Amino acid sequence: DELFIQGVNDAMIELPGIRKQRIKKSYVLTEELADFITEEKFRADFYESAMTEEVDAVTAAKWLKGEIVKQLGRRNIELSASPLSPVRFAGLMKMLTDGIIHANIARQLLELILDQDEDPEILLKKEGLTGSDDNAELAKIIDLVVSNNPDAVIQIQEGNTRAVGFLMGQVIKASHGSADPKSVKVLLMDKLGIN
Repeated sequence: DELFIQGVNDAMIELPGIRKQRIKKSYVLTEELADFITEEKFRADFYESAMTEEVDAVTAAKWLKGEIVKQLGRRNIELSASPLSPVRFAGLMKMLTDGIIHANIARQLLELILDQDEDPEILLKKEGLTGSDDNAELAKIIDLVVSNNPDAVIQIQEGNTRAVGFLMGQVIKASHGSADPKSVKVLLMDKLGIN
């Protein structure tokens, strides 16, 4: 009877080794990421639930292994006990993948999700975080940073590339972390006439 066979198949549990190979192949993960994702059943279930939301699988796996583990460790909580649900994780990763926010804003949102137990979309608006690059606003910040740091500008003109990093840091700091570092670098180099 087909219903009986389907019931038996549905009741079968996927073995960890088989699940690891399936996840590795399905989501095109490295061996290391697949090992990490499938190391715990809850983590693998969490990851696969988030992947139904059409996010970049590799980016999500790297974030789960890196930033999320780090933030959970700082708070001394397990993923299963955290306010980060697969839907919230998927929402955060989708905003990052779609370019709505950049990595710095994504980190801030992750911390807020864990601390305030709210969805990333709500927190993005509530906290006034913007991942978009308002180049006019960014240009004003760059002008201010450049005029306040004439020594760094001279160093750059003399070939000291470290001073570019310093100015970039000052711009990102002045934007309260909302400026995309890539955009800052392009606009800053253009402002300083460096190719």
